[in-house]
Amino acid sequence: MLSSSVRFCEVMFSSCGEFFFTTDRADFKEQRICIKFCFILKKTAAETHRMLHEDFGDNAMNQSKTFLWYKRFKDGRTYVDDDERSGRPSTSTTPENIAKVREAILADRRQTIHDVCELVGL
Repeated sequence: MLSSSVRFCEVMFSSCGEFFFTTDRADFKEQRICIKFCFILKKTAAETHRMLHEDFGDNAMNQSKTFLWYKRFKDGRTYVDDDERSGRPSTSTTPENIAKVREAILADRRQTIHDVCELVGL
């Protein structure tokens, strides 16, 4: 039964690689899904990275990230989404603030960043 699963894994990687080649964007969540799938099939981290590199090409995760995610699944992680990050979200990048900064710069291009911030109130 494992041999048919391995074949399925190879087919899955091939179709994922073709998808990313045609859309030309790197979606690491899809690669994490592939890593989890290979972990379940008892592939090694090195084999998994090789398969990612073959099928995703330049959009593939680097080796250290592949090995990190493989270790996370080995340690019992079950989900493939990114972890929540701490910190306050940016609230100053709004269309209104951007317009105010643009107006201040166009009014006097010799102002410093600090002058513009004080003028706009950021």
